[in-house]
Amino acid sequence: MVTATVLLALLTLQDPSATVTAVRALVTAQQWEAVDARIQSIPPDDPAWERLPSVLYQGAIAKKDLPWVIDRLSRVVSATPSNSNKASALIVIGRAYRRQGDAASAIRSLESAKAAAPGSSYAEEAEGLIYEVEHLSPGLPAPPISAKARSGRTISLAALRGKPVVLVFWGTT
Repeated sequence: MVTATVLLALLTLQDPSATVTAVRALVTAQQWEAVDARIQSIPPDDPAWERLPSVLYQGAIAKKDLPWVIDRLSRVVSATPSNSNKASALIVIGRAYRRQGDAASAIRSLESAKAAAPGSSYAEEAEGLIYEVEHLSPGLPAPPISAKARSGRTISLAALRGKPVVLVFWGTT
């Protein structure tokens, strides 16, 4: 368990890693008022905001309050001049919307992340998440899959439509 003395020491450091560690400790301890106070004290252009969104997302899942993380990160997005901070926050906002079942808002947020930092790893991550939302979300048809059975016969997922199917992907090297 993290002691109050350690938390206070971490909170006073100016290093972005220390900031993230301090907020993570507060989230782990479920000290939500302290989390809010701490993140409100972090300037939106602080490099820690590249890593903080995922910490806050895990906290929102733990407290079962995804609108909380959407609200907090939306404030950062509107205030930060840093494209990487903006993209990082927008990706997590997109994840939160997707988890809530709001695919349209998730895609809008992820498209904004791509636009904020084109050609970056954030843009690449956002592109992958958009693909998942559009093609691999629950309730959507499964992608076309066909494979050869050990008997040599080709099995197509489309041919099994309407029947219960369990897919096991196994690979060896």
